[in-house]
Amino acid sequence: MFNQFSHICKSGIALDSRDVQPGQVFIALKGLKVDGHDYVQEAFARGASLAIVREGFSLPGAALLNVKDPLETLQDIARQHVARSNAQVIAITGSLGKTTTKEFLYALLKSKYKTACTSGNQNSQVGMATSLINNVKGDEEFIVVEMGMTHAGHIKKLVDIVPPHKTLMTQIALVHAENFDSIEGIARAKAEIYSHPKTTLSIISKDSPCVDQLQGLHYSMKDKNADFYLEVAPDALIFNGTHLPFVQLAAPHVYLNLLAAMAMASSCGMTPEEIGQAFTTLKMPEKRLEKVVKSGICFINDSYNAAEPSLKAALSYVKNEKASRKIAVIGQMKELGRFSEGCHKAVGEHALECVDKIYCLGEECAPIMNVWADKPCRLFTDFSELVATLKNELQKDDLVLLKGSRSNGLWRVLDHFN
Repeated sequence: MFNQFSHICKSGIALDSRDVQPGQVFIALKGLKVDGHDYVQEAFARGASLAIVREGFSLPGAALLNVKDPLETLQDIARQHVARSNAQVIAITGSLGKTTTKEFLYALLKSKYKTACTSGNQNSQVGMATSLINNVKGDEEFIVVEMGMTHAGHIKKLVDIVPPHKTLMTQIALVHAENFDSIEGIARAKAEIYSHPKTTLSIISKDSPCVDQLQGLHYSMKDKNADFYLEVAPDALIFNGTHLPFVQLAAPHVYLNLLAAMAMASSCGMTPEEIGQAFTTLKMPEKRLEKVVKSGICFINDSYNAAEPSLKAALSYVKNEKASRKIAVIGQMKELGRFSEGCHKAVGEHALECVDKIYCLGEECAPIMNVWADKPCRLFTDFSELVATLKNELQKDDLVLLKGSRSNGLWRVLDHFN
């Protein structure tokens, strides 16, 4: 379709003019707040070799490719780019732990095979396509792709762009739940990942809600009869009966993400021994259970995002740590719709046995306040007021969990401590 196709994939693309590197192609997308067409000139000033823009847009003297829809063009380029590869595509979805599982699987596979993966949490129709164009070189044996959604139909669109040969499903939970009537509805939307005839293998968590609605081999840390079973022993990880080197992960619930990655790596031809040898290359994505010590305070920065199960897991992790005081800074869990009150209440109840004090950010945290009516708990609606209070009240040797939906930006708390 495009004469520039090879050039685009070789040089890479940028969607933000500030990110343009010399020789890259700038694709002007119109968002809710910003229109990339307003920054085409800046993109060329930073060295863009070409700009893909909508029909009717002009910039004298600039190398432009006018198309009907730049977003569809972006996706078409990604589709064609991956289709030219002989790699097996592995798609990962689920409500919890997608990015961590993807990073673990990438680390395992690349220890044996030529492997590419999508970057960070780039799992949308825009981010996934961009990541594939920039990261896939064409000589890979495996491509690991993360797929996210906020509405039914989103996964289907991603699968149409990059049909997977194998799929991996993490835990299902009430995430983006405001767009669904039930957790079963979320599971049905996630199951769109099975919709392409190229898909010949699926692996799912047997410990997940709605598992009966999903198809595939099972991994579990509870059921020894699952296709893939992991036991965490004091000195080893026992994977389907094989003792592998022990690896210390950030928290107990993270081992389920590792098991998911091990299950898929095994299905891709890696022996248990090869998987174990790759454990030394594992690392957590940023803002996931990061320990950061500032002003003598140990912060647990788990602020990337939050759902009821992941917040409970983080609180349980804090409960088992040693500290003079254990404190949770909880940002409201967004996009829960009619499930919001129940989810926040459940988190508050779980926190009673885990921490000594809670600071909440956001009105949706009110149910936590109600549960904690007789215990130290404060609610803030302004981030700067929260920070001022934390700076005044946190003490040396405190253990402080930062956890909430991404929109809260709780990682910014760290910028205010030395």
